[in-house]
Amino acid sequence: MSEVTQLIPRQEQASDKPRLETESGAWAECKGQALRVYSRRNELIFEYDPENEKARVMVEKGDLELATREGDIRLNSARDILMEGQRVELVGRSGLRMAVQDAVGLVQSALSLDPQRLGLRSAELNVTAKRAELSLADLRYLGQRVQATVQRGKLMAEKLETVAQTIVEKAKNTYRTVEELSQLKSGRLRTLVAGSLHIKAKKSILKSDEDFKIKAEKIHLG
Repeated sequence: MSEVTQLIPRQEQASDKPRLETESGAWAECKGQALRVYSRRNELIFEYDPENEKARVMVEKGDLELATREGDIRLNSARDILMEGQRVELVGRSGLRMAVQDAVGLVQSALSLDPQRLGLRSAELNVTAKRAELSLADLRYLGQRVQATVQRGKLMAEKLETVAQTIVEKAKNTYRTVEELSQLKSGRLRTLVAGSLHIKAKKSILKSDEDFKIKAEKIHLG
């Protein structure tokens, strides 16, 4: 016979209810309305309190393992499921998935981890950190609108290409330094300066295939 079936009733002086004990020393008792199971070292392992509608499994020393050879392990609760520990680790052989459903069961936000892919889907994403670092071999962004507000920014690239239908830039001061060639190719070019225009070069060449006009109240040459 197994150890579970060898429970021996033993009358306790402090209670009129029997105490059940196994040959190895593990025992169980009813204290009030609560049912408690103890190890052979008198450590509380399981407690069921029907008055408070609460069941608890405890292991003072050693590990607690839930295992199934063939099948699933499902935790289902009408309210919250809380996990707390010094370190919480989730490992899946083929993938992990966390999702939040609405009242009708449709997934609103989801986080999925596959062996070669991480997927994040949500209507809104908020990330807050004091410092962040991203190391990406290839990045592609697809979106309708992007807005960034920074106090100071710096971009370093071997080659930078910008393709846009319209570019609008506003700045209080702009400083550009080009060590070699700076070239602008445009269908039309118009420069509007509210104050003075100062152009200084070692050599200057102005060339026009057709008309070349200079108009001012005073023109100084030489």
